[in-house]
Order: sequence, then C-alpha cells, then structure tokens
Amino acid sequence: FLLENLHFIQEFLRDCPHLIEALFYSEEFPESLKECDLSHVDSVAVKDHVFNSVTDVKHSSGCVAVVKMLPRPIAFDIAYRHVLFLCDIQQPRNIGAVIRNAVAFGCDAIIVTSECADIYHPESICASAGQLLKIPIYYAADIAIKDIMHQFKCYLLDSNATQKVTVVNA
Repeated sequence: FLLENLHFIQEFLRDCPHLIEALFYSEEFPESLKECDLSHVDSVAVKDHVFNSVTDVKHSSGCVAVVKMLPRPIAFDIAYRHVLFLCDIQQPRNIGAVIRNAVAFGCDAIIVTSECADIYHPESICASAGQLLKIPIYYAADIAIKDIMHQFKCYLLDSNATQKVTVVNA
C-alpha cells in the first residue's frame, strides 16, 4: 500500500523499516527525512509530473512510501478480551478512525467482514493516524467466528437501533 503522510513515513522508518519496500520523492529530497536511516530502503527521485500522477492527497509532502501489507493473522488468540467486530463498514475513513480509536482504548484485536472497506485504502491509512500496525486485524472469513463468540459479552451498535446499546449474551 502507499503511505503518503510524511509523519507516518517517519514513524514506519523508525518502528518497522523492514516493511518499507521503496521510497519515492519528488525531485527534491524532503528535509525531514534526512535524519532517518534509509540504508535499507530504495529511494528514488522522480519528476514532479510523475510523482503527482501517483499521489492521492491534495497537498502532498513530496514523498510516498511503498509499504508491504501485513500478513493476515489466522490463529485467533483466545486470550483476547476486548475485540471489535466490524460488520460491513463502507467508508474507508470510518475504518481508519475505528482502528485509531481501538488502539487508543486498548483493544486487543479487530475483526472485519469481507464487506468492510479496505483497511489499506488511502483514506483508511490516513484516518488510522499510523496505528494500523499496532493492533491485529482479522478477517471474519479466515476465522470461525461462531466458535469464539461465546467467550465475549457482545454489544451491538447500530445507527438504526431503537435502543442506545443492546447487550447480547452469546
């Protein structure tokens, strides 16, 4: 996936440089990356018009990192106690915001259905504020949900619900 926010690129270079495949920058190397260790990263200067054709943001920092997607975790840890189950969240920025907040509130993991927006969508990445790698994200299709749900107290949140919170004892 592409990482376009300069601050997030710096965090990835610091915290998980092995995930960065390449770094592309627009003609002039960004000053703020000069302090980063780039010895293991392929860095390539490209013409402005080429750079502008691949960036999605209106006000680019002049730098884009190509980052490896994390392997999809399969084995669900039964020791998890605080797990978010996201069903069919369509807006990428909402997925990113949930990821960011799940980390902030100390959740152990997130499970997403196949109908959820892509966690690697540029809007998801931006809204997650760099927190994407700080929580395991499982795909419901990869794990036996019905086999693990009995260990949790479930709260169903639905914008069309008539009650504020519904407690489901699985």
